Amino acid sequence: MPSILRWIDRITRGLAVVAGVLVALIMLVTCLDVLSRTAVNRSIQGASELVVLFLVALVFLGLAGAQASGSNFSVTILVRLLSRKARRVISAMTTLIALVAVGFLTWFSWTRAIASVAAREESYGVIPFPVWPSRLIIAIGLTMLVVQLLVELFWPRERRDQDVPT
Repeated sequence: MPSILRWIDRITRGLAVVAGVLVALIMLVTCLDVLSRTAVNRSIQGASELVVLFLVALVFLGLAGAQASGSNFSVTILVRLLSRKARRVISAMTTLIALVAVGFLTWFSWTRAIASVAAREESYGVIPFPVWPSRLIIAIGLTMLVVQLLVELFWPRERRDQDVPT
């Protein structure tokens, strides 16, 4: 299974890199919009909608990478006091609970994304802006988070560190 884990790790890291690039794009679009407002007293049409799309992508494409690197939040005040075996059991239980919850969200997201793509859903604002890419990005990001949670459930971090060289 290590080759599958490497493949998943590459995809997860790639999505995290995309999320990082999106931070720069959000800053660029926002700065250009502010410059346009200052210089010619006009906003760039669609800039706000584009920033929202980038922000959705930034958050949801980065979820699996944050989970893989252990950067998602966790409360370990009481868990640190437990034995190593008890910590493993608690970790497996919380990962399973997260997997079920995120699994439901992923299923719902895919049903909405498929309907949105089929309908070519758009927002109603100053300009029509497609909503379906955001819905699709959310579904993809949550799917990768489910995959990452499955990896953590069946191949705990300490076991992966031994099996898969970084």
